[in-house]
Amino acid sequence: MTIRILFTLLLACGILFNCSNKEFGKPLDYILTNGKIWTGDPSNPWATWVAIRGNRIESVGDETTKVPDAAKIIDLEGKLTLPGFNDSHVHFASAGHLLLGINLLDVNVDDLFVQRVEETVGRLPEGSWITGGSWGAYEAWNLGSEGGDTKSQEWVPSRSLIDDITPNHPVLVLRYDRKMGLANAVALDYFRIDSETGILTGPVLTDYLESIPEKSFDRKIAEGRRALEECRKWGVTTVQDMSPPDQLDVYQELRQ
Repeated sequence: MTIRILFTLLLACGILFNCSNKEFGKPLDYILTNGKIWTGDPSNPWATWVAIRGNRIESVGDETTKVPDAAKIIDLEGKLTLPGFNDSHVHFASAGHLLLGINLLDVNVDDLFVQRVEETVGRLPEGSWITGGSWGAYEAWNLGSEGGDTKSQEWVPSRSLIDDITPNHPVLVLRYDRKMGLANAVALDYFRIDSETGILTGPVLTDYLESIPEKSFDRKIAEGRRALEECRKWGVTTVQDMSPPDQLDVYQELRQ
């Protein structure tokens, strides 16, 4: 039994060594050169080039070391280059929803509200619900922890601003605190209610939010791709996600 176990371990080590050698023998994919590269290594904090194979950094060097060959060489033109950032607390599904859907966090005037709705209509297929948004958030947060005279500053939208530009998209967007919502004509028809302003509050708003059809898996995938695009834009390469468990299905599909 002991000999069999030893033989199995030796065989496993041989397989691992062979796979490692095969990977090591592959040519480098990229060389990033002519940059100001911060390595994060206290003993060697700065470099001018970095070699990449697959999804791993193989080596770094400076002007005193020879730059190896690679399939592609990228000239950084002296720009600062950093390792990827880790965001330790994200709500990935919510971020994707906000980015692909409608972002009203900084909206507290009519013109900007109409502009954001028009942009969202241009992104989403006809029939897609436009929800969330969280209008007025930045304005409210700027009041600070002591609050302020919110009544004199509060902005409230009306369905008359967007009915003409959303004939094929039901809309139920929310104020940042989720205590007020605005529905357009299409959404009001779906709910079978009438409202001159489109403003919904209290239990009525809660009930109708729950009656909105669940978004399709394809929509979730599209939102995930948009969130990943934003991560790449800012150099975020890893995250710790606070999304619900069903987000795992989205990640598995995106990984394909």
